[in-house]
Amino acid sequence: MPHLSASQLDTFVNCPKKWVANYILQTKGEPSEALGLGGAFHETLEIFGRSRIQRRSGTTDLAAMQREFSIILRRVMSEQDPHGTLLKAHALMEQKGHAMLEGFCTHIAHRFWPIAVEEEFSFDIPGMKPYNGEPWTVTGRIDARTVLPETGGTAIVDWKTGKAWKPGAEDDKLQATIYLLSDLLRGLPISQQVTFITFPLVWQEAEGRFTCTPDIRVTKRTLKQISDMVQLLRSSALRINALRDNGGITANPTPSYLCPYCPRYSSCFAGQEFMFSKGRLNAITVDENDQPLIQIDLSSRAS
Repeated sequence: MPHLSASQLDTFVNCPKKWVANYILQTKGEPSEALGLGGAFHETLEIFGRSRIQRRSGTTDLAAMQREFSIILRRVMSEQDPHGTLLKAHALMEQKGHAMLEGFCTHIAHRFWPIAVEEEFSFDIPGMKPYNGEPWTVTGRIDARTVLPETGGTAIVDWKTGKAWKPGAEDDKLQATIYLLSDLLRGLPISQQVTFITFPLVWQEAEGRFTCTPDIRVTKRTLKQISDMVQLLRSSALRINALRDNGGITANPTPSYLCPYCPRYSSCFAGQEFMFSKGRLNAITVDENDQPLIQIDLSSRAS
């Protein structure tokens, strides 16, 4: 069944060529520390959220959550990195996860009262013709949903690991608009806001450890913005239909500073040329047709 997720749409809008690499060619990159750390952290907060829904208890046991995280991290990394490529990074990843959980327990837990966690959703793209006889759908998962005590409305919560966000970044997230469109099309009261909570890490040299102060980013959408998302989904799905039909050969690259994180970066002229022009790459290794260049070492021939 043809479908889009928020992450797929974000990838496609930012670079169709990267989308082809990920979702048609299914090119796999190297095991990622960020992906493993983020997955284990999300799963730990899912367990915490489910426990809070069931028990309605405000008790927070940081040490227990850190132990749970360490167990989950070992399992996640054994699945994502079976050859132990990131084995040396495990201890550092554990330290980072423990610091993020400390930040969560200190700054977030006392006001986090979810009514749902890991809420899956799916809806058909309105007005979209079937592709090969099957409807186009949008699928996804909401990290958590909470009640806003001051209004009685709901807020969608999304955990984000990684670097600190720039001011206003939350207002550009396609993900938030898709969440609210999902509420609308599934007949739910539209959540009043989407709250992204990021967990940036800071290394404290004097203490020899990481610390984390969560950054709460609240964003809202107008009904027009939600309606415009339907058109973006339709137009993207139509372009994806064409790419699927031709095997992705017409996908145009959109190079940016995110290129080094693309699984096709090592064989993408556009991405390498962009990074080379910005002084972020010493040499381009492929030609304009993405074919490997023959590297000749002339140093040994110097007279």
